Amino acid sequence: MVAGVDTLLIPTRAYADAVRFHRDVLGLPIAFELPGASVFDAGGITITVARAAQDAPPLLSLYVDDLAAALRRLREHGIEPETAPELLGNGAMVATLRAPGGARYGLYQRPDEPA
Repeated sequence: MVAGVDTLLIPTRAYADAVRFHRDVLGLPIAFELPGASVFDAGGITITVARAAQDAPPLLSLYVDDLAAALRRLREHGIEPETAPELLGNGAMVATLRAPGGARYGLYQRPDEPA
């Protein structure tokens, strides 16, 4: 079901402080910046610090080959997604879920994978 790790998303109100922490304290290089987000290279995974209206738990974004199949499998195990699949501007699809224990995940289907 999971094909790989995309990014660890950290939504925060304290955006500037979080960027300084990841860059200056942890020593992570900024891979690139977007409006309201800084993406850090953490050696094989990216960490995205994003400006948010309120702090929220981090979300681990995972690549899946087939989002519809992944959501069916989750439902078979009694897990409902938090959000319906959403088409992103780049053609990718994403849905989020909360695992037992509260961990948050995003399931991300790349645009070049089957719908």
